[in-house]
Amino acid sequence: MISPLIIGTRGSALALYQAHLVQRLLADAHPDLETKIEIIKTIGDKDRKTALSKVSEKAKVQRGIFIKELEEALEQERVHLAVHSLKDMPSTMNDGFALPTFLPRAAREDVLVSKHPDGIAGLPQGATVATGGVRRQCQLKTLRPDLNIIEFRGNVPTRLKKTAENPEIDATMLAAAGLERLEYPVDGILTLDEGVPLYLHRLSTEEFLPPGGQGVIAIECLTKHEAELAETLDALNCPQTKLECAAERAFMHKLGATCDMPVSIMASVTDSGAIEAEARYWEPKNPTPFIATANHNDPAKLAEELVTALKVS
Repeated sequence: MISPLIIGTRGSALALYQAHLVQRLLADAHPDLETKIEIIKTIGDKDRKTALSKVSEKAKVQRGIFIKELEEALEQERVHLAVHSLKDMPSTMNDGFALPTFLPRAAREDVLVSKHPDGIAGLPQGATVATGGVRRQCQLKTLRPDLNIIEFRGNVPTRLKKTAENPEIDATMLAAAGLERLEYPVDGILTLDEGVPLYLHRLSTEEFLPPGGQGVIAIECLTKHEAELAETLDALNCPQTKLECAAERAFMHKLGATCDMPVSIMASVTDSGAIEAEARYWEPKNPTPFIATANHNDPAKLAEELVTALKVS
C-alpha cells in the first residue's frame, strides 16, 4: 500500500469537495492509511476568458483542458491519484493512464438557474441565458429558438454570483450534482447576498439529456500502479456506475466526440442487468438533434448500435 497517498485535484470549491470526499472514503475504508491533497492548477483554470470550446485550440492542448497538468503530476509521481469530474475527461485514455475507480453516481440532471420562475418555459421572449457548454447551448435552442445564448465561464459560486448581479443575464445552467455537493438547492429559490432571488429548476433528463459522465467522480492513476492501488481503491468503486460510464465513454469514443461537441448520452443499468441508453447529437446550425436509443448487455456493442442509429437518422 502506498502511504502517504497523495491525491491531486484542481483548486475550485467543487474540485476540493470531491478530493476531500475521496480522502474521507479512503479513511473509512483504510483507517491506517495516510493521505494528503495536492492542488494542481490546470489550463482550464488559468484561462477563464476564452470560450470553453476554444480553450484547447488556443492552448494547443489535445487532451482535456482540466486534466493535462494533473496527468503531468501523475507522470512525475508528485501525486498518486487524480480526482476528476468524469464529464471533463476525454473518452480515450492516453497510454500509461487508467481510470480504475468510479464513485456512485450523484444526480445527473441539469438545473436552470433563472431570475424568472417556471423553468425554461418561464423565460421571457428573447431572454439571455449564459452558458459555456455547446451541448447546453444546442439543447436550449432546440427548446427555445428565441433565446439569446452567450458564453459564460467560472466555478459554481462565481456563476451564481454573476447571474444574480448582472441585469443583462436572465439565467444560467449548472449541474445538479455540483450544486448539491456545495450544498446549494436544485429546486426552489436561492437568494444570495446580492439580494436578487434566483429560481432553480431541475430539468428532467427527457427534457434535457445530460452528457456522458455527468454526476460521476472518477479516480485516475498511472497504469503501472493500478494493480498496487486496486485493494486500496476497491472499496470506493460502484460497479453500476462503472458499467454505465463504460457505455457512455464507448459511445463518445466511437462517435469521435470531444468535450466541446454538442453530444448527450445517458446510459442506465436495468433491473435485468442490461444497459439502456439514449443519445442526441446536434449538427451545426440545425436545432433538431439526431436521436438514438439502444439496449444491450455489452457497453461496446451498445455504443456501436447508438452510433449506427445516429448515422442512419
